[in-house]
Amino acid sequence: MVATAGGVALMTTSSAFRLGAPEGDVNLSYADADQVLAAAGLEPGAHPNVVLLRTDEMRRQMMTFPAISNASVQVVLPDRVVVSLQERQPVFALRRPDATYLVSEDGLVLATVDAGRPAQLGLPSIEDDRTQSAPDVKIGGQLDAIDLAAMLELGALTPSLVDSAATALTLSVGDDNGYVINAQPEGWQAIFGAYTPTLRPTDLIPRQVQCLRSLVAASESDLRTIYLAPLDERCGTYLPVETAAPVVSPAPSRSR
Repeated sequence: MVATAGGVALMTTSSAFRLGAPEGDVNLSYADADQVLAAAGLEPGAHPNVVLLRTDEMRRQMMTFPAISNASVQVVLPDRVVVSLQERQPVFALRRPDATYLVSEDGLVLATVDAGRPAQLGLPSIEDDRTQSAPDVKIGGQLDAIDLAAMLELGALTPSLVDSAATALTLSVGDDNGYVINAQPEGWQAIFGAYTPTLRPTDLIPRQVQCLRSLVAASESDLRTIYLAPLDERCGTYLPVETAAPVVSPAPSRSR
């Protein structure tokens, strides 16, 4: 017993068991790996005795970051710690005046990043210019369900899906017009409006997209501003190029 106690004491005090540097797969695409490691007590310059490390607690601390979907920590004697981190997959970026947020498909706000990072990751960016009706957004929180549904559907639109010759479609949301898509460099904009759980649900979006596709396919070069308000047998109204009078558009054919 004395020998065992002595051996334990030696292991917990000897410099031979001091950690050199964490090893493993910690290359993350958008999350800050240094912050995640620091939360587990593995910040740069730290050399804890690996015998004293509590790997379950270290993993728990890493998993407190919304961006991390899985983490593992393994001690390898005499002086190694192997860490593996996996990120959640963001599907779009939400750009607000205070920060740019990455959001997962289920609406979890994963992290904030530099404004140029979404393009590097190949993610669509949605400009949120609302000041009066903007829901609270914070890391680890859930995006508003109505906003999430609208952003997923409208943010996934591409020029080819609406029969457009544009090179890109950009999505924004504001206090006055709600959700708006701008075609680049064609110059037209499509106003989808705001959505509510009952009076104007996001179930309307597929018909709005159908109407937009019909109008664009018919004469894209004549379009300037399109108001997508499908009702009965019409799609909505639009302003042609250099014209102030709105034109009432017919409903799209059912074959489109």
